[in-house]
Amino acid sequence: MPERNIHRQERISKLKESEEVELGLYEQLLNLTSETKRDGSLAELVEIEFKKRFKQDGRPKEYYYLTDLCNPAQTYWREKKPDVDRSVEVANKLAKGNRLQRIAFAWMRKIPDYVCEETHLFGEYQGIERVSGKYDMRLGDSIIEFKTKPESVPDEETVFEKYPQDLEQLIFYAALSPREAKTHYLVFQLDHQPYGLFVFRAEIRDLGMIRNILRQRVDNLDKALQNSDPAKLGMCRYYEPGCDFEKAKVCNCSTLEKLSVKSIRRAISLTIDEEKKVELESFMLKEGKSSGELLHPWNLLVPRRHFLNNLQGTVSDDDRDDSKESSMEALRKAVYRAKKLKPDASELAEARAKCLDLPIMKTWRWIAIHGTWTGEKRKRVVPALLRVNQSSKPSLGLNDIYKAQLNIARIVSRTAQGVVIVAYPNAGDKIQAYTLSSEPSDLRGGERLLRDSISLLNKALGDSEIGLLDLCPPYLRMKCSSCPDYCVGLAQTESRA
Repeated sequence: MPERNIHRQERISKLKESEEVELGLYEQLLNLTSETKRDGSLAELVEIEFKKRFKQDGRPKEYYYLTDLCNPAQTYWREKKPDVDRSVEVANKLAKGNRLQRIAFAWMRKIPDYVCEETHLFGEYQGIERVSGKYDMRLGDSIIEFKTKPESVPDEETVFEKYPQDLEQLIFYAALSPREAKTHYLVFQLDHQPYGLFVFRAEIRDLGMIRNILRQRVDNLDKALQNSDPAKLGMCRYYEPGCDFEKAKVCNCSTLEKLSVKSIRRAISLTIDEEKKVELESFMLKEGKSSGELLHPWNLLVPRRHFLNNLQGTVSDDDRDDSKESSMEALRKAVYRAKKLKPDASELAEARAKCLDLPIMKTWRWIAIHGTWTGEKRKRVVPALLRVNQSSKPSLGLNDIYKAQLNIARIVSRTAQGVVIVAYPNAGDKIQAYTLSSEPSDLRGGERLLRDSISLLNKALGDSEIGLLDLCPPYLRMKCSSCPDYCVGLAQTESRA
């Protein structure tokens, strides 16, 4: 029996007395020896840029995710009919696709040309206002968009006819990228045995045309929402395969034409790339069995939610908040524009190279900070978590969940220092910054801690046994009803026994 399970009854007994007891990995991360200091210099540098960004461009009222523009009809009805729930079938399909995608990330990062995964792009840099997106992966200069499908994708015409939204997503990312690379890849994988790949190479002919399509989609969606008229948005691209809004009989997609792909056909060339397929499949076969799943740090802190998402699709990851998204973009840009925080290329390469080889997404940014620690270097490159807090009153200290997430980043990056930068858009655009420091020896047990947590999570998923996993952090347990037989429910059951 895992060591955590041995102590689970003891923790549940404590839970009966107090709902503030921290549990499992979350508790152990918070208990790592460290010193937390407010960094006024860092906060002021970022706050100057944060406020300047708003004064120049104005605070946007709403942002569109790039995926919203690939199927604008669905975006429209999601906004107009938020009470239509996602069906269990759709939730399960998305959960399965997300799981296979994370497994693909794990083996793809072994490819020599691998650069990064899940990277944000912002339309403002290319003159496309109020659009942001996060592409799956980049190999060299090429963006990779990965999708799972229940059936084969045998040729280019199938992509244009059945999956235009996937192709648009790829080339829209290319349009947002300052790199302006010409070659990108759309990778489909069967969602069942033998999990075969279908790889298509998209060559950009006219980047300007693609950017104009994006601008037109934004304009059409704005007007449709304002006038409550979706006529120009076309039929939902999930209407024929089955759509929750169609099932609820709230949409009028049956009366609309499909969105035209004529401009897309002119703007790109799409071809099957057998050579790239062979390359990717060789890595999949070689690395896939041992790589496991690429996990977000949040999956380790809230493992039961991750379990439910992957095996049952019962918990939504869609926490869309347009005002928070726009503030986060402004914060990212503020840190980027604060030149004194930007590491040199050699420093950045050194920091990345010393990271532990763990299947954990690197969700932090790298910044250069100055400090009073002993040693030759007074400037160090450290991981920085960027967060937005919607409270109207700044916190008096570092939030525990931020601290736990930063400790994961410090362990993975093998860095004794780390930074959390928090923006408060509803409190006068205030910025708070905290530096977390430890002696290198204080983090030595961290790698085993994370490896054990990953191993336990994989075992729970493999055995379909949620009981192996730690309870969620206290503040989440009282808000969640997705796991009624465990967490709060488990404590209540034990209390009555």
